[in-house]
Amino acid sequence: MKQRLWMLLVLLLGAIDGEAQLFDQYGVSLGATYATQDWDYKSSIYVPSIDYHVGMAAFLFAEKKLNKTFRLRPEIGYIQKGFVDNHEFVSGGPAVEVIDKNVVFHDLQLNLGLKLTPFATKLMPYGVLGIYGDYMLAYDDAVIQEGEDGPEFDMYSSQIDDFKKSNFGGFVGLGLEFDEKLFCELTYSPALTNRFKDQRIQVKDHSVELKLGLKLAR
Repeated sequence: MKQRLWMLLVLLLGAIDGEAQLFDQYGVSLGATYATQDWDYKSSIYVPSIDYHVGMAAFLFAEKKLNKTFRLRPEIGYIQKGFVDNHEFVSGGPAVEVIDKNVVFHDLQLNLGLKLTPFATKLMPYGVLGIYGDYMLAYDDAVIQEGEDGPEFDMYSSQIDDFKKSNFGGFVGLGLEFDEKLFCELTYSPALTNRFKDQRIQVKDHSVELKLGLKLAR
C-alpha cells in the first residue's frame, strides 16, 4: 500500500509540472483544517475526551476540463490532522500539569477530485467530490508533566507508533470561484480506512478543510 501511494505521488508531481501539456491550469491553495479522531472502544463504556484540532494545509493542484460541466482536479500537498486531548487528571500524588494538549499528524496527501461547475459565470459556484490518500510523515504528541519540576511524558506515543502510516478516504465540498482565478472552498473529508484497529479499539480520522486558492496560467 505504501509503495502504491508513493508511485501515485511521483506520477502526480510530474503531471503538475508547469510545462506539462496534460492539464489546462495549475495553481496553489492554502487553508485551515478542523480535524479530530473517533476512538471507538468495543468492550468498554470509556469515552475519551477528544476535541477538534485546528491546523493548516497547503496544496499544489492541476485542472483538466473534461466538458462544460466537469473538470478533473488532482492535488498534492501537506496537511495537518490529529486532535486535542481534554482529559482532566486526578492524582493522589504530585499534580499532573498538561504541557500541550495537541496531537498533530503531519501528513503528505494526494487528492483526486471531480469538480462540478453547473454555471459558467464570473462568480461561479461549484461542487467537488473525490478520494484521497495520505501518509503520516511525523507526529507531535500531547505532553503532560508530573509535578511542577517533574518529568514530562508523551500521552499517546505508544498507541500512535502502532498506527498505520497510510490512510484513505473520501471528500465532498462546495466552493465559489471568481473569474476562473481565485476560489474559496469548504470540504468534509471522512476516512474510509482505520488508523488503527484491533479487538479492543478502532481509530478513524475525519476533518473539515477551508481553502483559498489561486489559479495560474499554464
